[in-house]
Amino acid sequence: MKILKFVSYTALAVLLIQIGLAISIPFRFPGDSVAWDIVISTDLLLAILCALLFMLPRLKKDARPKVIFSAALVSVIFTIIGWTPWIFIVPFIVALFGIYLVSSRIRT
Repeated sequence: MKILKFVSYTALAVLLIQIGLAISIPFRFPGDSVAWDIVISTDLLLAILCALLFMLPRLKKDARPKVIFSAALVSVIFTIIGWTPWIFIVPFIVALFGIYLVSSRIRT
């Protein structure tokens, strides 16, 4: 459980650093165009993973696979719609699989 808390807070720190860097892009590179769709889609996937890590210990054991599967389904739908690039889907699904493996060992 201590490792899961460490990973959860580390993921939150990475998400906040990513958002801070994304916000500062126009100030660091004035006059350049920014591909905001890629920045936002990366932040969206990181936010989903971070939320799952914090929700995992509070969910019932039978609800965990459903929530993880729904997150995978939402990410695939976002990819099909075009909101996230195709290259981000494989690491995201692998991360969800890792969360699924960890979730089977957590007691509620």
